Amino acid sequence: MGVQGATLVGPTGPVGGAGGAGSQGMSGQTGARGSVTEGGVGSAGLSGAQGMPGPTGPMGAQGPVGAIAHWTEYRDFTFDSGTANIRASDRNTATVIATYLASNPSLQLGIDGTMNPLNPTLSGQRVNAVRAALQQAGVPDSTILGAVNDPQFQHDGRVEILLSTR
Repeated sequence: MGVQGATLVGPTGPVGGAGGAGSQGMSGQTGARGSVTEGGVGSAGLSGAQGMPGPTGPMGAQGPVGAIAHWTEYRDFTFDSGTANIRASDRNTATVIATYLASNPSLQLGIDGTMNPLNPTLSGQRVNAVRAALQQAGVPDSTILGAVNDPQFQHDGRVEILLSTR
């Protein structure tokens, strides 16, 4: 055979029309649903360390000093029948009174031991026991006016501490 001769390439022909769309294929199967598991609530964590306390706020202005125009019952001391010994439950009362009077120097106190008039000696002994307890707690003697002996405050078994403004 001989040598092939020159080949001519001709122009490209027109593009043909698009073919029709094919039918859609079937959908695949849905997979099985997985399980959903929620965990329980965990325990609370430890509290953090307590912070430092804040600064103390400014002290407010002192209010006006009140006046007690007449004897007013404040505290009392109780006694066992027939004795002038202050009960153990009342031993701190003198300290409470002394502290209050130190904060309120315009007050004076009276000691009222009025009781059944059949035993004035016991009444005096009880008043003296209370006066001694008050003095020992720091109440100045000048603040204690003494026995008031007001029948309206008559009470057996106790000695009443009364307050008034000087």
